[in-house]
Amino acid sequence: GEANKIGNVFLPDFVYAKIMGDLKVDIKASIETRVKYTRAQYCTTGVALENLHEATACHVMVRNIGNEKVSMLRKMLDDEDFDGFVEWLLLNYYDLRYRHSKADYSYEATVSSDD
Repeated sequence: GEANKIGNVFLPDFVYAKIMGDLKVDIKASIETRVKYTRAQYCTTGVALENLHEATACHVMVRNIGNEKVSMLRKMLDDEDFDGFVEWLLLNYYDLRYRHSKADYSYEATVSSDD
């Protein structure tokens, strides 16, 4: 779902209200497409990979998935298994977190980004 905060920036109330009031379109993509797109956005430079390594080990991730899974993800990064890393996070972390918030929405349309 949508939030009124993007990174460290809070959306003004009027912008957030507009987003929440507009038509909702559910965009679907295969896991292969999602992995390819996410990897291209986040696994491109040494700095980006260092940031992923740090973010994976943050207290929020440890609290949500536990030390064992954080260690597994960090090993994937160390082994340069970026596709496995991204796929695991999408399916086992982000999808689960968004599924709850998406349940409150009624969508006017569903489209595939694979086409």
